[in-house]
Amino acid sequence: MNLLSGIFSSKLINALGWTLLHSLWQIAAIALTFALLMLIMNRFSARTRYMVGLMALALAVAVSLTTFVTLYQGVNGSSILKPAQNTAYIAQHLNEGAGNPGMATLTPAGFKAYFSRHLPLVVTIWMLGFMVLLLRLTGGLILSRRLKTSRVKPLVGKWHLRLEELGHKMNLSRPVQLLESARIKAPVTLGFLKPVILLPAGMVTGLPLEQVEALLVHELAHIIRKDYLVNILQNIVDIVFFYHPGARWISAQVRHERENCCDDMTVSVSGDSMNLAKALANAGLAHVAESQPLLTAVGRKTRLLSRIKRILKPYPKGSDFTEGFVGAAILVVFLLFLVVGVNAAPRLIEPIDREQVQTQEEKEAKEKKAEQEKEMAEAEAKLAEKREHLEQIEQTIRANLKEEVLKREQELVEKNKERLIQMELKFKQHLQEIEKKEQERIVRMEEELLQKEKELQKIHEKELAALEKETDPQRKAQLEQREKELSRMQEKLEQRRMDLRKKGELRVNELKFQLQQKRSLLEQKNRELSLKALKEIELRKEEFEKRRAKKIEGIEQELAAKKRELDKQRQELLKHKKELKKHEKFLEQVKDELLKDRLIEDPEDFELKLTAKGFWVNGKKQSKNFFKKYTKIYQAHNKVKLDGEKSFRVVNKKD
Repeated sequence: MNLLSGIFSSKLINALGWTLLHSLWQIAAIALTFALLMLIMNRFSARTRYMVGLMALALAVAVSLTTFVTLYQGVNGSSILKPAQNTAYIAQHLNEGAGNPGMATLTPAGFKAYFSRHLPLVVTIWMLGFMVLLLRLTGGLILSRRLKTSRVKPLVGKWHLRLEELGHKMNLSRPVQLLESARIKAPVTLGFLKPVILLPAGMVTGLPLEQVEALLVHELAHIIRKDYLVNILQNIVDIVFFYHPGARWISAQVRHERENCCDDMTVSVSGDSMNLAKALANAGLAHVAESQPLLTAVGRKTRLLSRIKRILKPYPKGSDFTEGFVGAAILVVFLLFLVVGVNAAPRLIEPIDREQVQTQEEKEAKEKKAEQEKEMAEAEAKLAEKREHLEQIEQTIRANLKEEVLKREQELVEKNKERLIQMELKFKQHLQEIEKKEQERIVRMEEELLQKEKELQKIHEKELAALEKETDPQRKAQLEQREKELSRMQEKLEQRRMDLRKKGELRVNELKFQLQQKRSLLEQKNRELSLKALKEIELRKEEFEKRRAKKIEGIEQELAAKKRELDKQRQELLKHKKELKKHEKFLEQVKDELLKDRLIEDPEDFELKLTAKGFWVNGKKQSKNFFKKYTKIYQAHNKVKLDGEKSFRVVNKKD
């Protein structure tokens, strides 16, 4: 402790020690207030939560610094206890608490005496931790510098051009170098004046193009927001308050909200949250520690899952007016807390006016948001009209398809009906031919039988005549026997005729039955053909539905792409309008100055030219004083210097 006292004055040690002790309750109160605000602002945008976190860190620094200045200025040589005085002071208060020795150090005076005696030890421990962490930060800066040159190779070609396109799309004016490193496992952003993006070796070939572009947009968002410089300053604050868990927690929340801000910017630029979520999940297998002065797209593994969930399902964003009002209220609460916490220096703090929070930028943002909402409403109305048109087209197609199905069914029925009629006619003709042949055959056989009957009848009559003439009994018996045989033969012929007719009728019935069977088979085949045709129609209908759904999906994707393009054109138009207003304001200023200097008479009829070599009005070169004056006006407005390549010219002539 004597070594510390030899290097620093006791006044400085006393002020620094008590500042460290007061910072314990001050930063704890700030952290508690910040935690309550984070619960209240759970559904606010990440940008607002990030700004509140930075304000909390800044307030912690401001409170501690104000406490240190107040104590250092308020402490003089007589107020600091020398070693002997310190011992006497402690003994005095111990004697005051002799009645209750255990409570001696619990009195305010005993507490002050106890910590006054140990202030050099507190300051020494803090300074050792501060030096160790400062060396660690220095090592991290050296490491980040070596990462730019060690085991890296530039990514040229399409990736370099794509990075320039993304930077131009995000209005990034500074050039950014893109390198591939074999020493890292996650994308990293380095540098402030000359930023560098490092990608792990093999990432551009191992991940899809859209995911790599999402990671590049995330890193470009860090560069646009100047997060590298803010991160270094934040690391310095972490080193100063390394002993306080509340300060470390606030700092961790700020880092988390910083990544959320870049995620939101990435989603707004790319328009696809799924690619960013997949890219973070694929690149989240390894990451760089956040204690180093590096900015990585992945961050802590414990935070990665919550970030991915937030990207895929973000909270609905509140209105800008609400966030502005809450931000103003937060600022008021923080500054009031500063007044209460450092009441020893009330003159250093001025009251805040709530109306000052509503700046001109917020009003312009509200107007811009109102214009965007109006344009979005118009785009949604157009989209609803297109959807209604698509529904009408769908209904027309369905009606046409139904008519086509009914027509096809009617054609199939008519075709099968005609075919059935033709087949029935053929079968009837065939049956008639068979019946005719059978009838002819039966008639022919009957004629033959009749002929035989006639012959038998003649023979019978002859035999009867012979029998009547015959007197011989034996011969007469023979003739009678022969007559009986002829009678039996006649009966057989009659029976055969009856059998022949029955057989013809059976044949006709059999043919009719076969015709009926063939008709049934034809009808069954007709039904099968109808079912097959209906199935084909159903398949065609399903294919049509698929094509229609695919076409509608394509139209919706095209509408979404046109909507994104419209948003982009809208942003460019707003930017162009701002530039045009700025340019018109500049021209009005130039006209006023020209009229004041009597270089022109009519502000609506003149010609002006300004280059690095001279200044001309209406074709006449002006003096060096006018040249210097209008050059200064031009450079103050455009923030660029005139050189051999740049010039300014205005031609304003009446028709």
